[in-house]
Amino acid sequence: FGLLSPVMEQVRVCARNLLYGNAERYEGSFEYGLLKVAGVRLLSAGKVHETEEDETALYMDRENYRKAVVSKGRLVGVILYGNLSGSERMLSMIKSGEGIRDFSFLIKDLVVEERELKPEDMVCNCNLVSYGELLKAIRGGARTLEDIQRLTKASTSCGSCAPLVEDILKKHVKARPQRINKVEEYKRAKHPFERNLMESLINWAEDGDWQKVPEEDREIGLKWYGVFYRKATPGYFMVRVRITHGKLSSEQALVLAHLSKKFGKNDVDITSRQQIQLRWIELKDLPKVLEAIEAVGLTTLQTGMDNIRNITGDPLSGLVEESFIDTLPIARRITEVFLGKKQHADLPRKFNLALLGSKHDCINCRFNDLCFSLAVKDGKLGFNVYGGGKIGSGGPEPALDLNIFLLPYEAVEVSKTVFELYSDMGNREDRNKNRFYFLIKELGIEGLKKELERRLLRRLQEKGEDLVEKWGEREGIIRQRNGLYAVSMIVPGGIFTGEDLEAVAYLSRKYGSGELRLSVYQNVYIVNVPEENLSELLSHPIFEKYPISTSPYFTNLIACQGSRTCAFGVIENKPDALKLASYLSQQLPTERPIRMHWSGCAKGCGQHGAGDLGFVGTKMKEKGEVLLAVDVFVRGRKISTVPLSDLNEYVKKMIMEGAV
Repeated sequence: FGLLSPVMEQVRVCARNLLYGNAERYEGSFEYGLLKVAGVRLLSAGKVHETEEDETALYMDRENYRKAVVSKGRLVGVILYGNLSGSERMLSMIKSGEGIRDFSFLIKDLVVEERELKPEDMVCNCNLVSYGELLKAIRGGARTLEDIQRLTKASTSCGSCAPLVEDILKKHVKARPQRINKVEEYKRAKHPFERNLMESLINWAEDGDWQKVPEEDREIGLKWYGVFYRKATPGYFMVRVRITHGKLSSEQALVLAHLSKKFGKNDVDITSRQQIQLRWIELKDLPKVLEAIEAVGLTTLQTGMDNIRNITGDPLSGLVEESFIDTLPIARRITEVFLGKKQHADLPRKFNLALLGSKHDCINCRFNDLCFSLAVKDGKLGFNVYGGGKIGSGGPEPALDLNIFLLPYEAVEVSKTVFELYSDMGNREDRNKNRFYFLIKELGIEGLKKELERRLLRRLQEKGEDLVEKWGEREGIIRQRNGLYAVSMIVPGGIFTGEDLEAVAYLSRKYGSGELRLSVYQNVYIVNVPEENLSELLSHPIFEKYPISTSPYFTNLIACQGSRTCAFGVIENKPDALKLASYLSQQLPTERPIRMHWSGCAKGCGQHGAGDLGFVGTKMKEKGEVLLAVDVFVRGRKISTVPLSDLNEYVKKMIMEGAV
């Protein structure tokens, strides 16, 4: 028998005695022998010479000899010759003293392994590596036998478990397809995290000529670092800042404001994923901008391409009465799981995650790849889980009910497992059909759930009672559960400036706690304002530009960038959205929240499928003339295509007739 296994058992006993006194005595090690010479494979373990009280089972064919000795209903010894499949299981049975009902275990491994391994089952007895430890290594990125050997030492001693380890790898690691798309080819050959593209960016910035940046790095690779080149603005780059859950300190806001004013023409975009984008950045300034962002605890990492994007959540999570689970700490922990890690930065496509711990859905939760939505089961608060929500890639689809209920502490582990499952099993051939939605459709909801449970090594609870009661944006002066107030600022279309951001940051310091919250509806909240500070705060001139309350057409408006700065944009979008909102506010004033979501193209960055009314930039022919137009959606369903010039009257008529 090997030397390592007895030594490890002695070390374990010694450690227990050092910690707890005379807690255990070393009684000797389980003995087995393995002979591998000139193609002969022979293993003997335990008691191989039976007595009268023992039972024996024998199997022989031309290539194999197998004998088992059973005493008092427990396996006590085996001899195996030839095919050693199942040997690790038998050794584990002898060591554990597990009871057996029949002798089928002796030969079933020669045909097919039917038994599901348990996490505690020993796979490599020489190095004491369990099935659960192998799965942990696979989740950590192990893809080959060599990876497993390096990470766990399994199969590095006698080697008899190598076939079983390879079988486990085949079961849990999906082979990458040979036929892949161009982005996958780039990632395989030049993944930005493997070649440290940031060093190259610094060199390119010193040269200063953006045209010398290789096209594939400019168009693909730099997006892993949140740097976007836009053909609509040649010579300039956009930087997208990850702001988890939309929470921003005044110090961070002041730095972003400064960068916008100094390097970005004073432009600030508030995005529909609670982030900030800075535009008009020249190549030579990019390293300075990125360094300043990192210095205040923010990052631009993985805000583009095939990554887990910014995790969204209720901007007033943990502050207001209708927030039952504060999801901000969960979002931060999940972000720590994937940020900067190559194994989670190589998904088939982008992945959006939303966490809703409130009764008020102000984040369009179910239009994310993965949505955790407030629910209750057996008196315990948690989340119902929905998967596959999307806007682009073939049209809007709300997330599918996965019939899963999670307690808050389970959210991180399940999220990580979903990321790994999608990375392993998602389509890497067709980028039009490789969002998480398509994998769910391929596996089926039950198939997906079964695969999740297999990877988690446990059963998942069925869904609970959904607690979400209303949708859309909050506005006005909002009382917090601690007696302080949150004050909204309506920023139509998320069109902000560096000067405005600077002013709001100082206001949050003077009148609140120095903290801002950004919303999916591209608005801003100043939080933790004492009642006695409200009057003076609201007297500031900035609230004339960004009121605390306005027409619902503006409050619940989302609009992505459009053709001014995005090459994909068909229409200007933001100006078009503001024109319609202004017209409806004058012609059809209402108190009813109507969510109008605008996307400049079919990619759907404005979340048009999640709105009561959705608009997607397009073109149409009328009397031989090509016109700018929009596809009109009602609650995710396309109903018509309308020229922009006719849109005001068309939408007015729809609302008057009750179509929305």
